[in-house]
Amino acid sequence: MEFVNLARSGALVAEMVEAQLPAARRSRPGLASVVVGGNDTSRAAFDIGQLARALDLAMRGLRAEGAVLLTACLPDPGRALGLPRPLAAPDGPPPTFADGTWWLATRGTRWVFDRCRDLLPDQVRQAALESGHHLTGTAHLLDARARAATRGALTATRGAPARALSAGSAA
Repeated sequence: MEFVNLARSGALVAEMVEAQLPAARRSRPGLASVVVGGNDTSRAAFDIGQLARALDLAMRGLRAEGAVLLTACLPDPGRALGLPRPLAAPDGPPPTFADGTWWLATRGTRWVFDRCRDLLPDQVRQAALESGHHLTGTAHLLDARARAATRGALTATRGAPARALSAGSAA
C-alpha cells in the first residue's frame, strides 16, 4: 500500500477542493482521511454552508473512487490553545498551566508568529463581538444563530440530517 499525504498546515477548505481533492481522486485511494475546516472557522469570512458543501463534495468524490472514508472531530481550538474565554468560549475545563506552558514552548510561539497577520485581527474582532454580547446578556443569540447556520448547512447537503444537532450542541 502506498501512503500519499496531501495535507498542508494552514490550508483552507478552498485549497482542499481546488488542489488536494483532485490529486487525491487521481490516486484512486482505498482509504482516505478527510480532516479539514479548522483553519476556516477562525476567519472572518467563515461560511459554514460553504464548508459543508466542500466537505460533501470531497466525501462524495472520494467515495465515487471507491475510498473508505476516515473522518475526525477536532478538539475545540480555544480549549486546546488555552485562549481567554472571549476568544475560546469553552464549555469544559481549560488546559492546565503546565499544558499551556508546554504547548507554548514546543509549538505555540511559532504558531502565534505565523498567525499574527492572517488570524489575529479576526480573533480580536470576534472576541470584541462576543464580549459585547456577554456584557449585554445576549450571548444566547450568537449560539442560536450558529446552531441555525449549522442546521441549514447540514440540511443543504445529503449528509447528516438537521435533527442531528440538539438544542444544546455547540456549532
